[in-house]
Amino acid sequence: KPDNVLITSKAAEDATGAPHIVVGDWGQATTVKKDGVAKENFQYGDDRYYPPEMHRRQAGVKSDLFMAGVTGAEVLTGKLRDHVPPVGECSAEARSCLDGMLKEDYDERATVKQCLEHPWLLQAAAASGAPGQDLSEAVRRLRAHAESNTLQKLARNIFAARLGSQRLQRARRLFHQLDTDNSGTLSSGELRAALAHSGEDERATAQVMARLPVDQDEEMDFNAWVAATMSLDEMDDNLVVGILFQVFQEADPGGTGQITQEGLFDGFLQDLDENERSIV
Repeated sequence: KPDNVLITSKAAEDATGAPHIVVGDWGQATTVKKDGVAKENFQYGDDRYYPPEMHRRQAGVKSDLFMAGVTGAEVLTGKLRDHVPPVGECSAEARSCLDGMLKEDYDERATVKQCLEHPWLLQAAAASGAPGQDLSEAVRRLRAHAESNTLQKLARNIFAARLGSQRLQRARRLFHQLDTDNSGTLSSGELRAALAHSGEDERATAQVMARLPVDQDEEMDFNAWVAATMSLDEMDDNLVVGILFQVFQEADPGGTGQITQEGLFDGFLQDLDENERSIV
């Protein structure tokens, strides 16, 4: 419900000016114990937002979607209702999305995947102008990253590891969308699927895959994903300078104002292999 949807302070806005949303009050949260609608899945909450099945003390995954739809309608119109707002109170695209979420019949209600792929939410995500959110743009950057040299990749890894969590929210959202098995990493199959979905042919996909930063299990973790898809050009100058200063301090633990080779490798380059050290 809106009472549990919090907007952080203006100081926390990212470079695009978009506020950060935090969902609170997880005291009644629980895992789904049975597929479909079942009494084992039911948890008490604010019954003003209940779907029909929860009034019968039953629930399922799509029960949350109904309550999210009620919340969305209230945020858009200022009125608490369990049905789609009338024409004129919100856009046709919003009404279409809410119509799927607010179906009284559980089986007819939209799925999470259908909601995330609805044009209304996709348009909102595209309008944010967030780097890395669009899959085709992320794949373009993946390709450029694959073609960069070891030193360039190292520099990107250094920046990615030092970005604040709020600046990574949109990259994390796309990462989770591509992580279809919810393993926390992107497998070679998931990466190939992303490349294919963006229009890459088999030969181009193979060339990119051969040079991506995957581990011995052919998987890419979130930090490697951020390093491969972020855009340094779109970062605020103050952020770039701040990260560079942080890196300098790590390589100059004695505070001498200079970086020695010993400090360089004992500081933030300690995890490099022999070949990477020779390049640096």
